[in-house]
Amino acid sequence: MKLLALITAVLLLPQEKNEAEELFKKMEEKIAKARTAQARVTGELGPTGIAITATCWLGEGKEARVDLEGRIGGGVLKSNLISDGKKVRLEAPGKDPALFDAPEHLGRLSRTFLTRNGIMGMFDMAFESKSIRAESAPNTRMTDIASGAREKVGDREALEVRYRLGGGKDPDRVSVWIDVATHLPLKRVVKQGDTNLTVTYSEFKLNEKIDAAKFELPKEAK
Repeated sequence: MKLLALITAVLLLPQEKNEAEELFKKMEEKIAKARTAQARVTGELGPTGIAITATCWLGEGKEARVDLEGRIGGGVLKSNLISDGKKVRLEAPGKDPALFDAPEHLGRLSRTFLTRNGIMGMFDMAFESKSIRAESAPNTRMTDIASGAREKVGDREALEVRYRLGGGKDPDRVSVWIDVATHLPLKRVVKQGDTNLTVTYSEFKLNEKIDAAKFELPKEAK
């Protein structure tokens, strides 16, 4: 019986891994090929208890915008990233607004970060100048992809895909629940050291028209 269990485990493991890789690839290709993308998440940053709300818009070229809000008690902190296709402006609590040229590959890189790192990862991309200027950012590198649970998120059937993200000695541990029918993300958990971010997607839309005003820089930044 032990031998049969071992054989079963060995035979099933590659199949499960392939299922996870294939589903993730379908999600990644779908988002990469989309003319536009819009996503909204709500969740919590543990163990701090900070409530997170974030919305992302990606245009047809290098246009991008991410609005982030964190709340705990009566306190509110906001961050904002906007690219009008020529310049990128980043505003975050405790920092002076940063303004720099939008790299040619920003549209592609934004979709990679949105898919692998999630909406919050868009700020990581902007904060780290090496990431936003690099053709291939090391903190989007995925390893140890594996299948997790197959379960419902809300009323949707999903597969949990687990992987490690980024380089270094302690990469992030990520789980993303992907809708098996639409191939779009429904939920994401990112664990980094002792902190963990859990978010659910209340919206994820592709190829819909986005108001150009979303990508306009503040007047003082032009």
